Amino acid sequence: DICADVGATKIVPFGALTGGSPAIELAGLAAEKGLVERLILFESYYLKQKAKQYVDNIYIPTIRHMPKYQNGSHLLDAWFRPDCGPLGPTSQVPAVEDLDRNEIKTIDWLLNTRTGWQFKMAWTAYNDDIIPRFKQLSAKGVKMLFLYAEYADALGNKYGLDHDWSEAHINAAVPEELRKISRVKNGTEGALEQNSTLVARFVKEFMAWQQDDDVMV
Repeated sequence: DICADVGATKIVPFGALTGGSPAIELAGLAAEKGLVERLILFESYYLKQKAKQYVDNIYIPTIRHMPKYQNGSHLLDAWFRPDCGPLGPTSQVPAVEDLDRNEIKTIDWLLNTRTGWQFKMAWTAYNDDIIPRFKQLSAKGVKMLFLYAEYADALGNKYGLDHDWSEAHINAAVPEELRKISRVKNGTEGALEQNSTLVARFVKEFMAWQQDDDVMV
């Protein structure tokens, strides 16, 4: 309906981190109407059951009722949250240009402390639909770009999210001729901001495969 309203004949869904799930679903719905030829995902996970159980039963309960402390330590906790900002567990030494962008991430986190956990719950709830959607998109000939940040992936492996398992299962669902993988060396969960020029080049190269149709990104 949105595509019809704005007159778009093609769209390119782009999802980052837990936002990958709505991008995948949007691509699936749009592909049924021939509106999608490309999909771009940054650090999108397909969780194995052990990882999903951890997120559902341990991680999400810890963020449902975030305490506020008189000493302000909850602000530092938000500052280093691994939510697509330039500073987090994989990058704690700021460059000057990181400060303003990380402040935005921190404010967003604090504004969403009452409801932000629902996004995580929606992410894991969609997990079992990811591979079937990838297979459907592949059957429609949709080309997909997977952007990975290598340092963030290493931490995902270390702490049980198992990036390598996720990538292997996604690769098994998406044929090689429809799949392009680009990696940000030493990249963190904030790579879209910290390495924006490099990421833009990856996207440009991917979109060079695009037809001459009008595209809304």
